[in-house]
Amino acid sequence: MKGVFEMDSLHVHGITLGYGKSVVLRDINIEVKLGEMVGIIEPNGCGKSTLIKGITRLIAFRSGQIFINGHNVAKMSRGDLARVVAATHDLNLAAQYCDRLIMLSQQRIYCQGTPHQVINPQNIKQVYGAEVCVYPHPVNDLPATLIVAGKKEISEKAFDNQNLG
Repeated sequence: MKGVFEMDSLHVHGITLGYGKSVVLRDINIEVKLGEMVGIIEPNGCGKSTLIKGITRLIAFRSGQIFINGHNVAKMSRGDLARVVAATHDLNLAAQYCDRLIMLSQQRIYCQGTPHQVINPQNIKQVYGAEVCVYPHPVNDLPATLIVAGKKEISEKAFDNQNLG
């Protein structure tokens, strides 16, 4: 079997995770390919840590299966699995370093795609409940998020200015 640093693929098929009688995530499906950096983003308490614990077998999943390089993680050491995943709470960091993002909300995957597809004011308002402006980063054009403090509404002009350049 290849080592984790030679991982060709990660396949998460229909896993449901939780603690006791409480379900945290339902029917999660994720595929990660060789060389792809995927970020999992969500507000605190929506399941990111639970997903990581499930992938690394720190908690048992209630249904579904997880495979790395075609091998069921149930047969892999926890030490190897712990090196496979990482997490961040910083949306800007995730947008800058991840090829693809998975946004979690209400026990499910809310959306997934490139940083441009996922990081937008509408998704962040819906999932995080925060008003933001998203601008292209001046160096690489990837989305950069700024929280709008103290305002309940963002003017249309702010959204129009997001497509600078």
